[in-house]
Amino acid sequence: MQKDASVTNADKHKTLAHLIETTGHQISHASQHLDSLYKSKTQAERDFHYQHARTHTDGAQEHVQKLVDHIRDNYPQAGKEFDAINNIQPKSDLPEFSKHVKVALRINDGS
Repeated sequence: MQKDASVTNADKHKTLAHLIETTGHQISHASQHLDSLYKSKTQAERDFHYQHARTHTDGAQEHVQKLVDHIRDNYPQAGKEFDAINNIQPKSDLPEFSKHVKVALRINDGS
């Protein structure tokens, strides 16, 4: 068993769904606060929305890392694809990046 591998397949899939949903929730709320920040009329409003956007951005970053760790621990082949993506150089390796992303997305759907 790997470092943080889930106990059952059901747990593995529930955790994956939870981490994806939480990351999306945090990004959505950060976006809403940024929109409100740009529309703010007072410094107090700007400070409020800036702080909340920052909190949600930090939360999204935290959950993305948890998501990557969970995938590496519970979906080893997808983890290998993440590692391959991390080793690709920008622009010159775009076709290679695209190939690994497509493989990572197909790993569990049987394609």
